[in-house]
Amino acid sequence: MSPSPSPSPSPVALGGSRSLSVSMQAVVSAVVQAVLAGGGSVSVGCCVGADAQVIQSVLAAGGAARLSVFGVGGLLCGVGRGWCSLSALPAVLAAAAAGARVSWWAGGSSVVPLAARLIRRSQAVVSSAQALVLFQPGSGSLAVAAIAVAQGKTVLAFSGHSLPVLPGGCQPPAPIPGCAGAWVPSFFAGFACLQWQPAQVSLFEL
Repeated sequence: MSPSPSPSPSPVALGGSRSLSVSMQAVVSAVVQAVLAGGGSVSVGCCVGADAQVIQSVLAAGGAARLSVFGVGGLLCGVGRGWCSLSALPAVLAAAAAGARVSWWAGGSSVVPLAARLIRRSQAVVSSAQALVLFQPGSGSLAVAAIAVAQGKTVLAFSGHSLPVLPGGCQPPAPIPGCAGAWVPSFFAGFACLQWQPAQVSLFEL
């Protein structure tokens, strides 16, 4: 049984692959525009790929005031500290300059190891929103999805190679690790996508 079409909850966390296809970049832009047009706000991380595309799309739509960016690093005298090769620091700086809310060191201070800061940063992004929407999610994004499921948040995904017209046009991602359930057709912000439907626990299993 498919869930009801999903509205655009606010705020919504957007993220996904660090290597988006060109067609998926267009999907990100279209979804961001729809979220902002519906009065929603956006939370996002700080990586290259989907995060950077979300930031760029929000700024291009003039929605900086409704954007929250969670950075794994910080700034010292205008120079970035605590970032890594997968960080989209230029996009984060552009967001800050445009008036977006940037949470520096969102995963902890520089004394916290980078891997732990990245996980905590992702937890902060998920905790800030009512739903998590992923674009072309891979193993890293699905690990973040598991955090969202554990928090009882709605998780949706766009995983096809082009903007889907019908729910059947979406190719499902891999299952969310450690979570019983399945991807089912749904909608977000007016676009067909996939939603994670947790498995129902039978009374006989209790």
